[in-house]
Amino acid sequence: MNAPRVTPRALPAKLNTIARLTPNAPNRILVQNIETNAAGQIVTAMLDGRKFHTPVQEFPQIGSTDLWQFTNITPLDHVKHVHLIQFQVLNRQPFDATRYAADWFAINGPPPFDHPTIRLAIEPYLTGPPVPPDPQDTIAWKDSVKVPAGMITRILVRWAPQDLPTGAGTPGVNQFPYDPFGKGYVWHCHLIEHEDNEMIRQLVTVPYTNYPDWMIGTTYNVGSKVRFGDKQYQALVANTASQANRPDIASTVWRVLNTAPSIITTPFPTCPVTPASPTPTATPTPTPTPTPGYCRLKNATTGMFIDGMGYTSNGSNACQWGNSGSTNQQWLLEVAGSYYKIKNRATGLYLDGMGRTSNGSICGQWSSSSSYNQQWTKEIMGSNVRYKNRATGLYLDGMGYTGNGSNLCQWGNSGSTNQQWQIVP
Repeated sequence: MNAPRVTPRALPAKLNTIARLTPNAPNRILVQNIETNAAGQIVTAMLDGRKFHTPVQEFPQIGSTDLWQFTNITPLDHVKHVHLIQFQVLNRQPFDATRYAADWFAINGPPPFDHPTIRLAIEPYLTGPPVPPDPQDTIAWKDSVKVPAGMITRILVRWAPQDLPTGAGTPGVNQFPYDPFGKGYVWHCHLIEHEDNEMIRQLVTVPYTNYPDWMIGTTYNVGSKVRFGDKQYQALVANTASQANRPDIASTVWRVLNTAPSIITTPFPTCPVTPASPTPTATPTPTPTPTPGYCRLKNATTGMFIDGMGYTSNGSNACQWGNSGSTNQQWLLEVAGSYYKIKNRATGLYLDGMGRTSNGSICGQWSSSSSYNQQWTKEIMGSNVRYKNRATGLYLDGMGYTGNGSNLCQWGNSGSTNQQWQIVP
C-alpha cells in the first residue's frame, strides 16, 4: 500500500459485558405447525395455527423480560427471528411432539383457526431434561435461533435496549429512544419458503401488565386474570378451564378487562377544551391549554360512546350508545385548574361521580357546581385517555357493556381498556 506500518492495538481482555436475563412476565407457548395435502406435501407452514392477517395474539409489555417457548410439532427444523429486539437462548428440551400435536389439534380444531389459539401446557409431554444452548449461543445476543423438530426451544426476550445491565428494564417503562407502542413488528421463520407461506405473525408492544394465557384444564379463582387472544379477562366465578367456559364466549364466567390496541398508523387527535368559570382552587400544575370545541369519547374495548341520553334532571345516569351523530354524544372539556369538567352539549349537564366509591357504581350527570365530584384528571394511556374522579378516585369504566343505553360506570384502577377512551372529534 506504500503506507507507514501500523501496529494494531491489543485486544482488551473482555470485549463486552452481556446482561443476564431473568423472566418477570408470563411464559409464552408458541407452536410451529404445518399443513399437508393428500400426497403428504407441505402446503402451508403456520405459527399457533393462525395466518398472518388474523388478529395479533402477542402483546409483550415494554420493559419486561419474557420467556418464549417455541414448540415445534413439525418434522422440520426452523429458524425463528424476532423483530425490534435481540434475545438470549436459554435451553432446549425434548418432548413428545406427536402426542402434543394430537391433543393440541383436538382442543383447537383444524387450522387455520378462526378463534384465538387455545394454549396447551407442555409439561406433561416432556421426555427428557433441558439441554444447554450450543456454545455459540451461550450468553450471547441473538436475532435468530434454530428450532429443531421434536424440541422446545426457549429464549429470553427483554423488551428494552440490549446495552442495559443485568437487572435493568422495568415493566411498563419505555427505555428505547423512540416510541415503540402500537406499531406492528413481526416474528417469523427465517427460511424464506416458510415465512412466505404463512409462518409469520405480528406482535405489538404495550405499556400495561400482561396476564398468563388462559389454558385448558387450569382451575381459576374469582378474580383470576388471564389473556386470551387480543383481550384480557377477569374471572367472575371460580371455574376450571374448558371449551364451554372459554373467555370469549362465556360472559357469565369472564369479564373483559381490556382489548389490546390495533396497530396505529395515524396520529391521535387532541381533544379541544375551553376554560370553565368559576375555576376552583386546585394544584397549579400541570395546566391544560384551553381551546374551544366539542369531542366524543369512545370506549377502547367496546366502541360505545358516552351519551347524555338527553336527560336534563340532576342525578340522572350517564350512559353509553353506539355512534349516533347526536349532540348527546358531544362533550366539552372545561379546564378547572389542573382538572377537567366534562359538559354535555345537548343538555348542559356535567359528568358527576356522585360521591359513589363502590366499584361498578353508576356515573351521574348534574348541573355545574364547584364540587370535586365533577372534576376529572385526564391520564394519557398511549393513544387513549382515562378519566379519574377527583372526589372518589374511581375511573370512568365502560364495563365491557355493548348494549345501547347501558350505564356508564366507575371502577378503581384496573389497567383495563374498559377504562380507556378514544377522543374522537
